[in-house]
Amino acid sequence: YSMGQMGLKFGLTFIALSSLSTWCSGRMLGEACLETGARSYPELGRKAFGLAGQRFVVVCQWLSYFLTGVTQIATSGAQYQQTLRGQSVGKSICTQGWMTFTVLLLAPCVMVPSFEEAVSLSVIVVLAQMLGIAIMFQQIAQYGTYHKEGLCYDQVSMSSILRTVSNTAFAYGGHGVIPELIREMREPSEYRRAFDMCYLFTVPIYIL
Repeated sequence: YSMGQMGLKFGLTFIALSSLSTWCSGRMLGEACLETGARSYPELGRKAFGLAGQRFVVVCQWLSYFLTGVTQIATSGAQYQQTLRGQSVGKSICTQGWMTFTVLLLAPCVMVPSFEEAVSLSVIVVLAQMLGIAIMFQQIAQYGTYHKEGLCYDQVSMSSILRTVSNTAFAYGGHGVIPELIREMREPSEYRRAFDMCYLFTVPIYIL
């Protein structure tokens, strides 16, 4: 969607810039955590700017997590409704109902105490993403590229580009848990290598 709204030129450019800037910032944040021994962003804020820094980081984290969570729940509800459009269950449940359904699905996930215990869930998510990419290429191979049927979105404009920049940036939102990831690593010194491998895996998927 983001690539379509930004166009190929702007889309690839922004993905490249996002990949480079977030790779650099991720390495920098990891180095800061390793040097200071900070196990969370509030701790890192305290070590850098004292108690005021810690409190500021806590407020920012709560606001970002809350707003991000609301956005994702609303988006999921809308996607359920679009996917089941024309089906009886899609007609009987409104968007708010699907949002409630999403919350109930997510509730057990937020009770997972550590990233290590969430590995199995991560594997399921990655497999689902790979399946989605495979289906996309299968559909293109069978029916051709999208332009044969005409564009399904408006022409690229500055408004559409700016509107979808945040969607692309959101794809690199894993920085919010870097201190916790390092804290749970068996060998924290391997963070740099693990971070690089993660980008080597995810960036090609985003481009596809």
